[in-house]
Amino acid sequence: MVFDEGQRAWPDEPEKLINLMSKCLDWGVLLILVGEGQDIYQKEIGSLQIWADTLSPDWEVACPSKLLPVFKRAKFVEDKLNLTVSLRTHTAGQYSKFVNMMIAGYTKEAKDLLGQIGEDFPIYLTMDLSAAQQYCINRYHEEDHKHYGMITSSKEAYPWYPKISKWEWGPWYVLPRGEKGSSGNFEKVATEFSCQGLELDMPIVCWKDDVLWDGQKWWTIDDPKWNDIIHDNVDRKHRLNSYRVLLTRGRDGIIIYIPNESRFKSTYEFFKNLGIQDLEAANG
Repeated sequence: MVFDEGQRAWPDEPEKLINLMSKCLDWGVLLILVGEGQDIYQKEIGSLQIWADTLSPDWEVACPSKLLPVFKRAKFVEDKLNLTVSLRTHTAGQYSKFVNMMIAGYTKEAKDLLGQIGEDFPIYLTMDLSAAQQYCINRYHEEDHKHYGMITSSKEAYPWYPKISKWEWGPWYVLPRGEKGSSGNFEKVATEFSCQGLELDMPIVCWKDDVLWDGQKWWTIDDPKWNDIIHDNVDRKHRLNSYRVLLTRGRDGIIIYIPNESRFKSTYEFFKNLGIQDLEAANG
């Protein structure tokens, strides 16, 4: 049995699944896949501990050493179980590391990693959303099997395109441009919640003002600088992780769209100074 995104299990899911396997099978293997750095809402916190607490002593546990603080009675410790190569971005092995450094605010490290990402995985920056949309249409005009669209933060920082509902996820990701509900029509956007575990060939990440670069570090909408309510670090972590999710949804490349407004100036300069290509300049 494979349980993907084990860190997102609801509180009762581990117990139900483990009890079901114990009652119905003479033996079994439960493979829990864990995605790190992508928890984006409060209920995800502590889910791995629920798995560890639910497993009875007759279960033999194997895990990488980094998960030993959670699975303390693991019988087998094997770091080969720590999967470090991204298959989503199949042409850019260093891209996930680049995103991690970028989200952490490590500009020098991010810049160095950007230089290691091949031309087969383009990363573009633009302030012109229409140009980003037209680039996708032109690039894939003879490839109906390719999918592109707009993804953005779920925070309502300012008016935006309507979000897709959970009933629209399937058509949005699989239908070609021109068919009702397709992502390629650029009528609606997916958020971090509706694109987690899914991907597009060329996503347009539409930046909002819930996470902005202030010249030295990332400020989130939950920071005291922006309001009088002091939130804990979990809120900030979820905001940053939301953009980590959004920035890692591309298979062929990615476009980062920054609105041409004064409040986004430092954020645009941050990406530009990293060396991310200007979309219009790179494509004439």
